[in-house]
Amino acid sequence: MHLTPLRLNCAKLLVAVCFVWPFINASYFFPDSTVEINFLPTFIAIGFVPELFFGDMISVALIATVVLMAAVWGSTDSALRLIIGAVPCLFIVSLYRECSRRGEELIPFSIAYWGLVAFVGFSALQYINFNVVEIIPDWFTKVMTIIVPRYMDTPYDDLGIRGVQGWASEPSSAAMTCFAFCIVAIKQNPKKCWQILFIFAVLTALNKSVYAMLFLVLLGTGCLWYVKRKKYALITLVLFGTLFTYFALHSVRVAELRDSVLFFGIDQEVNREFLRLGQIIYPLSAFPNIYRPVTIFNIVMQPLGLLPLLVGYGSVVGAVLYFRLLFGKFRFSQTDSPGLGLASILVLSFFSSPDFIPIVLAFVYGMAPEKNFIPASLPASKTNWLSRSTRMLAEGGPAIPQRGM
Repeated sequence: MHLTPLRLNCAKLLVAVCFVWPFINASYFFPDSTVEINFLPTFIAIGFVPELFFGDMISVALIATVVLMAAVWGSTDSALRLIIGAVPCLFIVSLYRECSRRGEELIPFSIAYWGLVAFVGFSALQYINFNVVEIIPDWFTKVMTIIVPRYMDTPYDDLGIRGVQGWASEPSSAAMTCFAFCIVAIKQNPKKCWQILFIFAVLTALNKSVYAMLFLVLLGTGCLWYVKRKKYALITLVLFGTLFTYFALHSVRVAELRDSVLFFGIDQEVNREFLRLGQIIYPLSAFPNIYRPVTIFNIVMQPLGLLPLLVGYGSVVGAVLYFRLLFGKFRFSQTDSPGLGLASILVLSFFSSPDFIPIVLAFVYGMAPEKNFIPASLPASKTNWLSRSTRMLAEGGPAIPQRGM
């Protein structure tokens, strides 16, 4: 079946929605639901272009194998977690490669940059609303409480240690969302890399999460690859490291984490601050056996990150699938930004839920081979597939394929 531009653009639109708005408050409509991540449109997108997903039958067979293994020997929901974690990753990699082959962008040009600006701007409004003067209307807060899971209409804590969340479910998720925005925006327009890094630094000051500080280091290191002269890169690294050290030493959140480590240690079974570390260690330590989730502080330690998920529930076959998904189509030697590629791999592998679509998109953009993107100076009618798709849907006719440059 021929892949028409209409079906392809519908799939791209659904993935773009998951990228810009990655959270959904499903419990508002289904009280027993624990779903917070907006990944379902990606499965609808697969229905529009199934040939892209089934184009890599080896990976599909590996996914089917680990799902079957988890269903037989794993916990109750382990097979479902594998499906919603591995399937979107394989599909988005194939979708991105198809868009690249056609000379098109998967995410519309500048959407990531302006999404980052909007998110940080809204976070600044939240900070002012909580700490200076109330400027966000009550009706808007009520709407956000309905559509965003765990949205807080009050400061995230009484002491002001934890920062604002934007339209994410919590501050750490907000940092992860903006990290993905930054990776895509930098790859689409490398000339703005330092401007984008500065915007993320503003988010870190407002967000105050340890995740944001870690991601700031990863992004700063990745941006150094765009400095052509090594001397300037070294100077930039020293300045950046000095500013970050000053910020970290004066951060109340870092001080809280330090006190927690001094009092409880780093044992995730005693210190709640390291529960996420347990979600990484426990599944990996079960290898080569199938992981059976343990419960600590009444919290089930489900795998966190793509590697613990696939290795924990898929054993050896899961490890093979992991390397095929991440390195089967991409090579470090082919990308123009190994720093950003490595950063995206680390976040996808260990820090993010595998079904978190923005991080999957950050990975494919971060590891993508160097290519000539459509210049931003061209008229919007030639670069914006979103407007073409909308017009095409309204007219009901086929779109004219865009020639790659």
